[in-house]
Amino acid sequence: MRYFKLVKIVLPIIIISVFLLFTLHLNPIIASQTIQLTNNNVSDISPLISGNKIAWINFDGNDYEIFYFDGVNTFQLTNNNTEDWLTDMDESGIVWHGTVPKVFYGNVYQIFLFRFSDNQLIQLTDDTNSNMFPSISNGQITWISSGVKFFNGETIIKLSDYLNGGTKPYVHNQRVVWA
Repeated sequence: MRYFKLVKIVLPIIIISVFLLFTLHLNPIIASQTIQLTNNNVSDISPLISGNKIAWINFDGNDYEIFYFDGVNTFQLTNNNTEDWLTDMDESGIVWHGTVPKVFYGNVYQIFLFRFSDNQLIQLTDDTNSNMFPSISNGQITWISSGVKFFNGETIIKLSDYLNGGTKPYVHNQRVVWA
């Protein structure tokens, strides 16, 4: 059985183990206690952690959905018939791209944000472009969409018209990098 582990090098040390096709576990090393976050017979994959918050993707038998553990409770953030792909999280929220049906275009990816400050789920984009691979830092988000776009918390700004290679952009303190 394959598994992933993430070790954060600050106290308390947290190890997350994801057993493909089965369960997600949280292990705060100092307490020496493993907390089982999921118990099902489908895939729980791609965990992300920020503070005591954890997000992951779950295959519901039809498509992939986004789940979130706030340190106490688990919430399902998406419940639809299209793919949702978790890509980043920090202390301000979780961002992902999910497919949305568009007349004459089929399914295209749009960017979604779950903001922790007010527990709001926000669809940031709604166009006919494929918007993919969002990155978040302090509520600022960047992603690929026929170039690189940036959301400063209020406005979407197009940073480039062309992406050479199409790599995921990253944002930190209003600085964005991409290749």
